[in-house]
Amino acid sequence: MSTLRSESGSNRTSGGGPTTRRRQYANGNDADGESWFHIPNSPKLKFLFKVLMAEFITIDLCTKKILTVNGKFPGPTLKASRGDSLIIQFHNKAEYNITLHWHGVRQPRNPWSDGAEYVNQCPIRPGEKFTYKPYAEVPIILGEWWKENVMDIPRNANKTGGEPILSDAYTINGQPGDLYPCSKQETFRMNVKHGERYLLRIVSAIMDENVFFSIAHHKFTLVGTDGFYTRPFQIDYIMITPGQSMDVLLEADQLSSRLYYMAARAYSSAFGAGFDKTTTTGILQYGRASDHSSSPVFPRLPPYNSTRASTEFSRRLRSLASREHPIDVPLKVDTHLFFTVSVNLIDCRGSCARVLWQKFDYTGKNLPDNLLTPDFGTRALVLEYNASIELILQGTNVLASDNHPIHLHGYGFYVVGWGFGNFDPEKDPLGYNLVDPPQETTVGIPNNGLVAIRFRADNPGFGCCTVIWRGIKAGE
Repeated sequence: MSTLRSESGSNRTSGGGPTTRRRQYANGNDADGESWFHIPNSPKLKFLFKVLMAEFITIDLCTKKILTVNGKFPGPTLKASRGDSLIIQFHNKAEYNITLHWHGVRQPRNPWSDGAEYVNQCPIRPGEKFTYKPYAEVPIILGEWWKENVMDIPRNANKTGGEPILSDAYTINGQPGDLYPCSKQETFRMNVKHGERYLLRIVSAIMDENVFFSIAHHKFTLVGTDGFYTRPFQIDYIMITPGQSMDVLLEADQLSSRLYYMAARAYSSAFGAGFDKTTTTGILQYGRASDHSSSPVFPRLPPYNSTRASTEFSRRLRSLASREHPIDVPLKVDTHLFFTVSVNLIDCRGSCARVLWQKFDYTGKNLPDNLLTPDFGTRALVLEYNASIELILQGTNVLASDNHPIHLHGYGFYVVGWGFGNFDPEKDPLGYNLVDPPQETTVGIPNNGLVAIRFRADNPGFGCCTVIWRGIKAGE
């Protein structure tokens, strides 16, 4: 999955950081000197991305200019086979600084192309070019729609100290769906043939919320998360976090004479917090639309605040862990880390993640008022190369508890443990799954709960840990 990231203001250098550093760690250079990561004896596939402002006119009542890739929204799909080398020639024709971040795509020894602006890559300035090497295939994109200029939303939030305004709608492949009159004619439709099996590569490009996603009368078989194989299991719905991707198999085994909604809506567990309560829809149909006269059947989505449904889904995730697809979860830990994640009451132009090291009831009620004000700044941790890391991500009840998605740039990690309440260093490790834990790049910290992840620090360079909450980065 790739994420388009834009940022206003100027930057010192364009492209992926210092040129000498890029060339030092890359395995080759293309004709104009830009670096790329090459797999020996593999095909090299070249793609051109032109990012520009274009009129989006398919939603009649919501016409506006938006950022597009090659004039398309959603952008083009890149198709490749395992082992291929991809070269993405990126041309920024927009008025903002922009980078591309590749969720779930490892770039060993090449972190300066990973798209985390000002962390491991300087943004690409308007009018300039850069060459990327990603791998992605995204048939279904869950997104958001704002009537306002999206670049003004975080700016205004930073000025007031309040949260960004809520989105006006969720979208499936760029369309809110036929529950909106302005999108009725352009609602995304998926044509299927009875008796066939389909692989859906679902990506959440939603910034504000985790969402439930389902298709009426059709079961999903989950087979992958964030580009990693999972042990297959059947379920009626998925719960997907911002920035996460999931691969599901769908059997086209229902009545061909009916239409079936695919739908997504928020999962929000924060008490009293505002969130987008809209539902986005697409339509699954057998054959041509003209063959169907009845209204589509709606799926049974869990309630907005169903932590039970989220938990039932998440606890079933396991790695495939087979001879053909082995895992390498660290059994011995060299470095233990403990981070807490809090929601605070001040302008989040800096870091809103707070690290508390003393013994403390992080999920208790009536927490001290001094915890409402975090310290600004970025804290850097230096890790030994190839060290085994265990990171405890502890949710808190400061101001409001919620399910916080977190993405670790440049790594796939193993989720060896998770639960509710405070982490117990003596009891909780006894229940770790070290046999077939799921491997992910993005995970949700449960409401007033914790996640334990392990990974090997084998990707040198600058990386960052991003907590996504209410559409802004709450900590790096």
